[in-house]
Amino acid sequence: MAALPNDRWRAYVLAFFATRPGHGQYRSAAKIAGLGNVDGTSSDNAISVLAHRIAHDTRFVAALHEEGAKRLKTTSPAAISALANLIDNANHKDHARAIGMVLDRVHAAETTHHVQVTHRHIDPDEEALEILEALRSVGASREKMEELLGFHELPRIERLAAQRAKIIEGKVIEHEADVIEADVIEGADDLDGLADVL
Repeated sequence: MAALPNDRWRAYVLAFFATRPGHGQYRSAAKIAGLGNVDGTSSDNAISVLAHRIAHDTRFVAALHEEGAKRLKTTSPAAISALANLIDNANHKDHARAIGMVLDRVHAAETTHHVQVTHRHIDPDEEALEILEALRSVGASREKMEELLGFHELPRIERLAAQRAKIIEGKVIEHEADVIEADVIEGADDLDGLADVL
């Protein structure tokens, strides 16, 4: 309300809550608030236009919201009292709904969700090799392999599989290491002595 330019705008906000909603509310509230010429010579049409412009001003809309929130908070004791009377009257048709409404707010039902996320980093080539191996094991046709791995990608994956097969099937040669025996040269305890011997 403090953001409004003058007291007549503030009175217009308050009059908005005092007038009946619907057609003619802007003009009725504006007349109550004293909008228009100070001497009262403004026509109904002029007041309607002025009232409409003010009612759509963002400052006025914010003031309406502020006043509405204030009024809602001050009417909550009356609403609580009415709800308590409704709950006390077991013969009222909405007695059970009122009880349910209170219980939903006071003892709200809780829903718990457990979400488990597992993140795996998979090498695309490894995944493609696994798919190729699975397709070969079930005897899939070339067309099916191309459909799943891609027409241009399949030859590359096949070459990669062939390279891996060569590494795995490589030949191992066993060989014993040659042992070389060396004579210990006397007087070669230090480097200077070694240089003399050589």
